[in-house]
Amino acid sequence: MKFLNAMVNATVNSTVWLRLGRILASITALAYFVVTSDWAKSRARVFVEEQISKATGGRAEIASLDYDLRSLRFVMEGFALHGTEGPEEAALFRAARISVDATVLSFMEKKVSVDSVTVDQPAIHLYLYEDGRTNLPKPPGPSSGKPFTDTLVDLAIGHFEVRNGIARFAKQSVPLDVRGDNLELTLNFERAEERYRGLIAAQRLQFSTDKIQPVPFDFRAGVVLDRGGIRLAEGKLAYGKSEVAFTSKIENFENPRITVPFTGHLQVSDFHRAFGLPIEPVGNLQTAGEFRYHDKV
Repeated sequence: MKFLNAMVNATVNSTVWLRLGRILASITALAYFVVTSDWAKSRARVFVEEQISKATGGRAEIASLDYDLRSLRFVMEGFALHGTEGPEEAALFRAARISVDATVLSFMEKKVSVDSVTVDQPAIHLYLYEDGRTNLPKPPGPSSGKPFTDTLVDLAIGHFEVRNGIARFAKQSVPLDVRGDNLELTLNFERAEERYRGLIAAQRLQFSTDKIQPVPFDFRAGVVLDRGGIRLAEGKLAYGKSEVAFTSKIENFENPRITVPFTGHLQVSDFHRAFGLPIEPVGNLQTAGEFRYHDKV
């Protein structure tokens, strides 16, 4: 009799667990269907627009947002960030497509690694107005008016590619076609000084150009942007055993004046390897100087 009761109880328990498993599977399938539906993606698009706009003080627009939760791939089409430029002027930043691949490091600690980012056809338009203002947005300040620092950008990316882009600063245009690894990008707005301060660092950085052979190098520099111009501090370029330290100042966007004092040591073997120069790959060079450019037009 005890054996029969045990068998009945085991059967009941198995049936209960089977039903609970089916219910849980149904709930999971329903949740996945809802999260990946067009309605959910539309709501996610609006949420991302609102969060970017709130963080930067600008106005973000996304034509469409798609994602695959199984591979953690996110794709934004028709992205734009408007600063303080006028309605007839081009947006501060625009990209035809931004693709992001990520990996969850810890569900409990909510840690996510950004493995790669690809930006297609980006366009940056930085305007300089007669009163010294730019079209960079400012995050909304506290009601008390006390000065503080806002973090606008804080990114760490395993691999990145920027393809077929362009950056325009006042009358100057620079093509953007670059790739690299281990990108660090930060940008803060310091209210007391009315300026932007950040950091740009990357490894194996390569600029695609028809004029010279691309050479992967490491780059790191602090950045300060205010009405006076752009300054790079504690900059470093490194390739192999060669390294150049520099600072840089770009004044007057309308008629740029650029100064770049630098010092460094260059290994001949690095240049032999990179460009195949017909020289003995031995020795090193110590260099120091200052690059200057002034557009007087």
